[in-house]
Amino acid sequence: MPVKNRSVKAFYNHKCMQPNPYRIIWDLEMLTEKLIPEEKTKLTHTERLQMHKPYSYCYVIIRMDSLLNYEIVSHDLYRGPDALERFVLKIKEELLAIQEDLSAPAEMIMALGDLKAYNEATECWICKGPFLKPAPEVVQKLEEAKHNLLEIKE
Repeated sequence: MPVKNRSVKAFYNHKCMQPNPYRIIWDLEMLTEKLIPEEKTKLTHTERLQMHKPYSYCYVIIRMDSLLNYEIVSHDLYRGPDALERFVLKIKEELLAIQEDLSAPAEMIMALGDLKAYNEATECWICKGPFLKPAPEVVQKLEEAKHNLLEIKE
């Protein structure tokens, strides 16, 4: 039996949450068909009366930008005998498009004073842990090493 206060998994680190830029809202409709006696005998422990067969789906993909504006980027509605297979294929295509969009680097949006705060920051804004910025001499040595590697590669 579940034990109180030890059986519930919950997320408590809310300060580390970031909004998800994509939402997929979908609905899959089913028809029910009565089972024939041969299909009922195949089951041993469960008494099944009906079979669910998908016949239509609809989905909407909503994107949220960094300014919390919502936009419908894609949608589809289909009715037919192959609804489930088509739904899976369409969602896979949409996920590839979403991954491609998310892999592109986003432009930083900074308000007045944000650059100064960024340059003066000494701790992570998510975990509040300290971080060290490399000294200018270290950055220069890294740039020189990178340049040397590029020359060797050529």
